[in-house]
Amino acid sequence: MNTTKVVMVGHVDHGKSTLVGQLLHLTGSLPEGKVESIEESCRSRGVPFEWAFVMDAFSSERDQNVTIDTAQHWMHHEDRQFVIIDAPGHREFIKNMVTGAAQADGAIVLLAANEGVAEQSKRHGYLLGMLGIKQVVVAVNKMDLVGYSQSHFDALENEYRAFLKDVGVDVSEFVAVSAKEGENITSTSDALPWSKQTLLGALKTIKPVSEAFGQALQLSVQDIYRFDDRRLIACKVEQGKLTVGDEVAIYPGGEKTKVASIEVWSAPEKTTAVAGESIAITLTNSLFTERGNVITAARAPLVSQSIATRIFWLGSNDLKTGRRVKVKVGTQAVWAQVTEVENVTDVANLEKQDRASLGKHEVADIRFELEQPLVCDSHRQSLALGRVVIVDGYDVCGGGLILSSGEPKAAGISVTDWYQLNGHFGGVLEVPENRRVCGQLQKELFALGIRSSVCDRSSASEVANSGVLALVPSQAGGRLMIYGKKSFHLTLKERIPTEIATHLRG
Repeated sequence: MNTTKVVMVGHVDHGKSTLVGQLLHLTGSLPEGKVESIEESCRSRGVPFEWAFVMDAFSSERDQNVTIDTAQHWMHHEDRQFVIIDAPGHREFIKNMVTGAAQADGAIVLLAANEGVAEQSKRHGYLLGMLGIKQVVVAVNKMDLVGYSQSHFDALENEYRAFLKDVGVDVSEFVAVSAKEGENITSTSDALPWSKQTLLGALKTIKPVSEAFGQALQLSVQDIYRFDDRRLIACKVEQGKLTVGDEVAIYPGGEKTKVASIEVWSAPEKTTAVAGESIAITLTNSLFTERGNVITAARAPLVSQSIATRIFWLGSNDLKTGRRVKVKVGTQAVWAQVTEVENVTDVANLEKQDRASLGKHEVADIRFELEQPLVCDSHRQSLALGRVVIVDGYDVCGGGLILSSGEPKAAGISVTDWYQLNGHFGGVLEVPENRRVCGQLQKELFALGIRSSVCDRSSASEVANSGVLALVPSQAGGRLMIYGKKSFHLTLKERIPTEIATHLRG
């Protein structure tokens, strides 16, 4: 039985945790004695019992009546199994909300009938679209405070549905509920006879992503272990289905092999694994594999040293061109430099900002130049390889979607095509000197059969994508980035052209 992960998001005080607590209670998903222990805790603290306390685990959450961290609870109903992720709604904890939503197959967005569409409601809707969540249900709570009015519900639905459509989010269901009174949560309500669906019914329309969209196989490599005489490749099945005997390719190199076995610790032998499972595999032939590699079948992912992304920024300092950050996709972590910042947008009102820097809680299209190849994909093709996290120092400062590879292809010619023509890959070599030294280096490379061109950093990617080695004067010289392979750090001495030629020819 596959588990469906559903994140519950909403503006602070719209009754989100109360709704989740009621849902767990009414489906019989709370541990035995849970309600009694909370009632006892409330009596000892001198506060009234609330269903929100089922989810708000920290005493500070109960004291202030707000959710601070994400909380996960298992829920079972008939033949379905869910993980309900209660994410914080307050603006100060939006980073925690993003963390919770990034794990989800679908989402339930909560609105309060008496307050309507708040600024944070718009921000959450925008973020769900940015995270690529395609299965969205909207629950309009606190209907008891507006007399269970259908006209009030319809007006809210029309307003919020129009906003979500503008940001690329399609809603499957709008549901009217009262969490406090337990109305229309798991069964139809006499107070809401006009409602077409219960919350539980809407929840069950959300499927695991791997089932809902039938995506092709992708595994992210987490580590390599030696056990007996075998090399076990520990990985997670991000999407699709893996079977012993499948032909697969390991990226960024694209080397092909077959799966010899699927290994699970302290469990019966198995021949298949599906999305969401953490397993180890062995291969029929020994290929170099390391953490960060991606294993696929059928469709090849992108392998790029430049990506175009749409980023939601959470950092205290603005993100600007020239800034160096770490880009994470799956188990990969690559240093990158911001080269373009465009279409800066205020999420609350969707207004474009006339500047080229990204501030906290804003969204923009960002282009990154990477210091080594990244295995990735458009978020439309793969959520696993299409979501990106930005790390500055030790802090997660942003996240979003990969729109495309940022590397232009000259007339559609690939890196491999140029390699076959030139006998070497293109790349960028940073030389810690001036153009005179670059010119001398170019002569030595020519004698070795390596095509090169002296250029500025702004045109280096275009030169490298044409199968040529771009020589870039730089104070931070000594780094050789090969398009289609990886990054090397060199010490520029007399025999450096020979070493460069060896790397470029693979």
